[in-house]
Amino acid sequence: MAGIMLRSTAFNDHDMLPTRFSKEGGNVSPPLELPGAPRADEVHRLLVERDVASGTMVGTYSR
Repeated sequence: MAGIMLRSTAFNDHDMLPTRFSKEGGNVSPPLELPGAPRADEVHRLLVERDVASGTMVGTYSR
């Protein structure tokens, strides 16, 4: 599968997610853009979880 670009105006590349978008800070969904997404009628899923052992974020994308 080819890579995707995911953008947001809520934070910069490699920045920590602002608290207001976390469970502790209000659990607000940040605005996200998928430039070049193939078709508007397709479903896109992005799952991001924290790996407890390493503390890193792990993302899975599917469509």
